[in-house]
Amino acid sequence: ANLIINPAPIGIQISGQYNGSTILSPASSVITGLVNGESLVITSATVNAKDVSSNGSNYITSVLSATGTANLNNYVINMSQNVTPNTNTTNSVIITPAPLVISAANSAKFITQTDPTGYSGVVYNGWIGLEGPGQISGVPVITRSNPGTDVAGAYTLTPSGFGASGSTNGNYQISYQTGGFTIVPAQTLLVTV
Repeated sequence: ANLIINPAPIGIQISGQYNGSTILSPASSVITGLVNGESLVITSATVNAKDVSSNGSNYITSVLSATGTANLNNYVINMSQNVTPNTNTTNSVIITPAPLVISAANSAKFITQTDPTGYSGVVYNGWIGLEGPGQISGVPVITRSNPGTDVAGAYTLTPSGFGASGSTNGNYQISYQTGGFTIVPAQTLLVTV
């Protein structure tokens, strides 16, 4: 008589931050269906899509590396979308947005001038790889504190235009930082770099 031992089905649910690639190093992994107290942590996997998803439409297409006491050869993973919760065959990936800070660039003018159009623009910090402003929707809007005031002094520039701070825009979670705007009195040297 021949004894055939079939691999046991397991489910994998992983989550990680958007990195612009379909190769994900998850921040967390939950494995269901392991037997005999074995453990497994997914350290790298290929997923079907690189973009942010929290609704289970992303899934693992291959496990690249894992740690733990379990031998992956003893288990079978459904390498296609399966989002049935609480089963041993669930295969789902949550990709969370990467943080992107949009800051108003510092700007200045002489007291006799009108405010510059767009001030000095915005500075982005947090793009993944070679990505840039085309990856998010919206256009920068900068507002000055006390916009009707034309008195020498320091003012605040507040950026907006890409959704509320903390909201997701494409693959990025937006946050804003203010900048400074200086109105320089007459007969004073103004140097901008």
